[in-house]
Amino acid sequence: MTHYVVILPVPPGAVNRFGRGQHRQLQDLARQAVRRSARRAGHPLERLDQEPGGRPLPWNGVHWSLSHKTRYVAGIAAPVPVGIDLERVRPMSEAMYCRVGRPEDWRRLGGMSPAAFFRLWTAKEAVLKAVGVGLRDLDRCRLAEAGAHRLVLIHGATRWQVEQLAFRHHLAAVAAVAACPVIWDLPAPAPPCQCPSPAAESQAPAGRRGP
Repeated sequence: MTHYVVILPVPPGAVNRFGRGQHRQLQDLARQAVRRSARRAGHPLERLDQEPGGRPLPWNGVHWSLSHKTRYVAGIAAPVPVGIDLERVRPMSEAMYCRVGRPEDWRRLGGMSPAAFFRLWTAKEAVLKAVGVGLRDLDRCRLAEAGAHRLVLIHGATRWQVEQLAFRHHLAAVAAVAACPVIWDLPAPAPPCQCPSPAAESQAPAGRRGP
């Protein structure tokens, strides 16, 4: 079995919106990512229902999860419980390091750094989404192993495999019980700017500089 993670860029017009309008638009875009993942995996989803608390409900044996930030959204669908999280990597306070991990966790992850923080944070959140319990179980989700692109976490008596990918100052994590290949469907990079350089512009004929 292969997991297909779909990450979509947020249209520029949506980034500047606030409140419920922005949240609804990001949710809708993330649901598009979930449906695309389902099609690629061969498990079409006709319904994306949620419990009142927001927990995704499986449809016809297909589980799904989504995450969204102001620049990107992510979604996954699979025939087994899965969870996904997406975060922008940025500096965090020392208090947050203490809340999220233990000293031995940071040693395993190479020290206290923004990259290490979000590796552990996204892994825990992905696992808790897959379990369906939310952040109230943050302390019960413990790091067991740390590799270059995979973490193993334990929640209760279950070991969860978490595959991770860093891209464009963001980090994505997908959690499942069994280790499976993950195909990351990423947005294409923005095309390079075609604007002339200042040096080239200064050499242009004077009559050609203006519109």
